[in-house]
Amino acid sequence: MQSLPKLANISSSMFLVWSGYHDYFFSLYDKKLTVSQTKKIVPDVVDAIETLLKKLLTPVYYTPPEFPTFLMPTASEILVVNLPPLGCIPAMLTLYGGPKAKYDAHGCLSELNKITSAHNRLLGERVEALRGKYPKAKIYYGDAHGVYTDILKDTKKYNVSEPLKACCGVGGEYNFNKDVTCGHAGEVEGKFVNLTMSLPSMPCKNPRGHLSWDGIHTSNTFNEAAVTDFLLAKHITPEGGLGCSPNFFFFKSST
Repeated sequence: MQSLPKLANISSSMFLVWSGYHDYFFSLYDKKLTVSQTKKIVPDVVDAIETLLKKLLTPVYYTPPEFPTFLMPTASEILVVNLPPLGCIPAMLTLYGGPKAKYDAHGCLSELNKITSAHNRLLGERVEALRGKYPKAKIYYGDAHGVYTDILKDTKKYNVSEPLKACCGVGGEYNFNKDVTCGHAGEVEGKFVNLTMSLPSMPCKNPRGHLSWDGIHTSNTFNEAAVTDFLLAKHITPEGGLGCSPNFFFFKSST
């Protein structure tokens, strides 16, 4: 059994902050907001992320029950990751695609991609400002959007055969149906579909050929590409990245 790290180790740990995706995705997925309304919440979402980052970087006093007050250590290293292009996600393509929709060169929805582009641009500006305000901390900015776009530009290089289709899903051009999602069973076009029997075995012939696992979440193929780039100082700032020498010997041992 692995024990939790000691409190004193907080300041020597790296914190990963990858947030905001669900704010936009489920606002659109559940039709709580229109596309234009979703664009308007970008400043609020980025404000919330910035608030979290400031809390991680600001010393605070804490008084546990029946213990003396002490100063909580602050984060010394934070990796802030931006968002992949929302308009390339199978669920969004299924729900918002069609004859009247506008697509980019990769087949992604242009209007939805404007949301993540605005988010990433503002988030990058805030991270840059925080670096100036907290010079003793190392605040990295991971460009997940750039990794995703690189794969779309050269799918063969990454052995991706279905960049816009879900692996675990059913029906339609993007292998996604909101009525029967991955891990569930139900009826689609008069036929019973069971997306639970195949789990945890492979739900599609070539899972590594997809950028989306279930039409909502990114796949291991994308996650692996992003982590590899970040560790090798690609798509990450400041220049030089994490400054480590990664060993990938056991990287694919679980796949």
